[in-house]
Amino acid sequence: MSRATFAYAAALLFLSLVTVTILGCRPEQKAPPMQPPAAKTPPSPQPATQPGEEDGRIAMEITSEAFAHGERLPDTYAREHQNLSPPLKWSGVPEQAVALALICDDPDAPMGTWTHWLIWGLSADRMQLPEGIEATPTLPDLDGAKQGTNDSGDIGYGGPRPPRGETHRYFFRLYALSEPLALRPGAKASEVHAALEGKVLARAETMATYSR
Repeated sequence: MSRATFAYAAALLFLSLVTVTILGCRPEQKAPPMQPPAAKTPPSPQPATQPGEEDGRIAMEITSEAFAHGERLPDTYAREHQNLSPPLKWSGVPEQAVALALICDDPDAPMGTWTHWLIWGLSADRMQLPEGIEATPTLPDLDGAKQGTNDSGDIGYGGPRPPRGETHRYFFRLYALSEPLALRPGAKASEVHAALEGKVLARAETMATYSR
């Protein structure tokens, strides 16, 4: 082998060694780490509707000066005492309403919901009922309103008289109606509830308890 050939071969070998050394010193290429999916931004909480508000307006509300919602009904309004209907007042009746109806019942009665009072045909402009509504089929002094037959078989209001030792709830529900109820005086609860279908614009309720 000539000196020139030997020198050329040595140069090639040197370059090969340098290349291998450089490649061996390069850091290992790693795949980029998996990024966790971006957390979804939760929707902004909407302000809760405040009691007595619906769609930006004050909802219809019914109260009594004789009791606060959920309190015991005074004996004056119980069947075995004076048996007077309690005074009631309300607000927030929709402008579209043309009449009002009121139902008082007890969902805790042993035989199922027991209706204590049915009254309808009240003017939409009326804002209250006085204490001790007369137990007659029609009420000329109250817009000519009519009263139904309660589950005791009487016209007008019949106060609570639950079994001794039991506490029952008595709901007073006021309905604002889009049209009057075409019912005869003395109608029963099933007839009144059926007549309400499709006519209720708004409803309000309050509740009292009673025990003996």
